[in-house]
Amino acid sequence: MREFIPTSQTIIATCILNMNDTVLLLRGSQVLGETREMINQGYFDIPRFKIKFGETPQEVITRQFKEYFKQDVCEIKVVDVHQQIINNDSEQVFEIVYNVQCDDFDCDSGVVGKFLFVHRSELESYMLENNLVFIQKYIE
Repeated sequence: MREFIPTSQTIIATCILNMNDTVLLLRGSQVLGETREMINQGYFDIPRFKIKFGETPQEVITRQFKEYFKQDVCEIKVVDVHQQIINNDSEQVFEIVYNVQCDDFDCDSGVVGKFLFVHRSELESYMLENNLVFIQKYIE
């Protein structure tokens, strides 16, 4: 008899906020996903948010930027969509990459140590190589 393998789908909203040649990064322990946390410990990555059933990516991005960064989002644009199969072919992950803009992002908003803006030329000092390769095509 054939064994039933449960499957699932996950939607991730990846947010690239590029302001004055700097990119918004989150500390590794703040980045989405338990496995990602362990891999990224001590590094930074771009914000990624898991979309729950019934939510739209735009709603999640707007809410998370308000809650997490204390910033209002003024523009959200889709720049790419891709998918991958992980966990022994049991999970399909759709990642939607967005360019996000905020009016006058306030770096002194009271959120200390969770995020920073890094100049594009210095990203390799803060990010793991595979994450850097992934975002480079979106920030040029």
